[in-house]
Amino acid sequence: MSESLDMTNVRENTRYEFVSDRAANACDKYGVKSISLGGTK
Repeated sequence: MSESLDMTNVRENTRYEFVSDRAANACDKYGVKSISLGGTK
């Protein structure tokens, strides 16, 4: 049996900075962002 997760909150982590150059470049090139997800079963 598979249980589902209901998304209750999606928040962008605007103060997060990616550490590696590769990740930082992905942010600039592709618009990659850090997010937090909240959900309930």
